[in-house]
Amino acid sequence: MARLNEADLKKNISIIKHEFMNPSESSGEVVDSSCEEIRQLFEKIKYQDTRIGLPNLPYFVKTLDETILSGNVGDYAACYFNLKDFTQINRQYGQDEGTKLLARFFLALQEKLGEIGLVCSAGGDSGVVLFKQHALDIVLEHLHGQKIDTSDGETAWM
Repeated sequence: MARLNEADLKKNISIIKHEFMNPSESSGEVVDSSCEEIRQLFEKIKYQDTRIGLPNLPYFVKTLDETILSGNVGDYAACYFNLKDFTQINRQYGQDEGTKLLARFFLALQEKLGEIGLVCSAGGDSGVVLFKQHALDIVLEHLHGQKIDTSDGETAWM
């Protein structure tokens, strides 16, 4: 496979970015196959909060739409949450560590729910959860507060 020159590479990236930002306005132009990795990367980050490595709100909405269309929405519950006073965590441990703690909090809930739930970042210190109704107690218990270990071995209460 031939390598693209810089001008062709920029053109391909421009096409992919346009398709990514305006999916209903596809130009019909074909990108070089060597740029397929870039396209796949854009597709992956489209539904991910890259800051904490979890699905994002657009992914939640997409999944919720699919659940509604499947006719099984009655089996599910959903909730939005915002971690109260999270700025205090960032002040105490620093923003980088705060982000890691936030990710651990979200991932711990996802681990508890497993296949019966989906935890997504809603931006900042907020999240959304779609889960089977019978798992309501699991979600409420987790959201009531958790001890999360910091990278330094301390324990933060979230």
